[in-house]
Amino acid sequence: MSELPRAQRAMRALQRLRYCGVQYRRQAYDEWLGVATPGEVRKYHQGWMGKFPQWAMPTNQRGLKDET
Repeated sequence: MSELPRAQRAMRALQRLRYCGVQYRRQAYDEWLGVATPGEVRKYHQGWMGKFPQWAMPTNQRGLKDET
């Protein structure tokens, strides 16, 4: 049996997060963050999920210097 690609695992974790009960939401959120890329988090994060993770913010919004 082959393992799903990372992107598909992230989408399945996001689906579980959307439809899980409130008591399982934190665990499902952590599972999704464990497989999602920063771009996926920026695209799909919703306010009800909790605080937006700092590591997923675009580089220029994390307080890093632009190298221009």
